Amino acid sequence: MGTIRYLLILTAAFLVSVVLGYVAVAMAFFTAWELMGVHDQDGGGAMAVGFIIAPIGALVIGILGTIFTAHKMSKRAPMPAATRSETDRKLLARFGLSVLGLVIGWETANYARYFLSGLTHEHVAFAVMFAATHFVIPPLFAGAGFFLAKYLESDTHAQKESTDA
Repeated sequence: MGTIRYLLILTAAFLVSVVLGYVAVAMAFFTAWELMGVHDQDGGGAMAVGFIIAPIGALVIGILGTIFTAHKMSKRAPMPAATRSETDRKLLARFGLSVLGLVIGWETANYARYFLSGLTHEHVAFAVMFAATHFVIPPLFAGAGFFLAKYLESDTHAQKESTDA
């Protein structure tokens, strides 16, 4: 497995583990408080969970998830060097275009929010669209960037085969 692929998979494992770890730690604390009947009068306890306890737990869970993923990946057989460099180049192009799509999608969502902000008072559907712009548009653009890179790779490969014949 190529170095870039290995690094990207471990980075993704860390990010997913951190997000899931944050949610798990926060939910565990709030569930325990609910079962014990804790009353958080001023919200200080919830702020401690949200800003101190859950991030520390998420970081620990993220590191453990990354170590687990690295251990599982180390048991795989290595790829040949020629295949590895070609695979790394393709993966880096897909990742780069996905990030570019995510950035363009974020800016597009900002413009969509600007457009929808005046319409939110007229109909509830516009308010829902306003609230969902940053959850929908950037991932769509990131997916478009990923599949654009995949399409360009297949198109380049088809051209290479036609020139060889």
